[in-house]
Amino acid sequence: MQERARRQPRQNRAQATAAAVVQAAEHLLVEVGYARASTNAIASRAGVSVGSLYQYFSSKEDIYRAVARRHREEVVPPILTMLSTLHDPKQDIAEASVRLMRIMAEVHGRNPALMRALESEIGWLEHEDDAAFDLAPMVKDVLALRAKRPDKELETVAALLVEVVSHLSRWLVHARPAGMDIEVVLAASRRMIRAMLPG
Repeated sequence: MQERARRQPRQNRAQATAAAVVQAAEHLLVEVGYARASTNAIASRAGVSVGSLYQYFSSKEDIYRAVARRHREEVVPPILTMLSTLHDPKQDIAEASVRLMRIMAEVHGRNPALMRALESEIGWLEHEDDAAFDLAPMVKDVLALRAKRPDKELETVAALLVEVVSHLSRWLVHARPAGMDIEVVLAASRRMIRAMLPG
């Protein structure tokens, strides 16, 4: 069972304290990793007492759950916006996917070290709520507007599209070889996505 924040910070000062704790946790995640980022170290970096930290977070895991949630709040709105535009069958799925990849790459590129640490150090927390926010059924609904195909085929293509856009967005920032032109990568991605779509 997941632990949750003990108290929701409502006043400005309380919100600032909770935000400082989360930001300190992010810095320590990059610098020393999850295992070595103790609540004492987080509180010290945030400039608050351990007692203040525990007013809002029940454990180190709870703090890092908030870190993962903050990242999710950055990436979810553009994804939902893209999906809502695709309910118009005239919108091009491949073009929209490439636009989303640009946006996601920009988000990951703001703090690449943190994005790498999120994946390598607390991926288990970052993806904890994935079941509650399953994009594949939403993408399947979009595909169904455009092609009368068996459900299983649409489900498979939808799952592949989600994985391709997600992983390539990260790869563009974290693993793309130096000197590789991002526009060439996106053009190739666009062709690949078009080839995946059911006719």
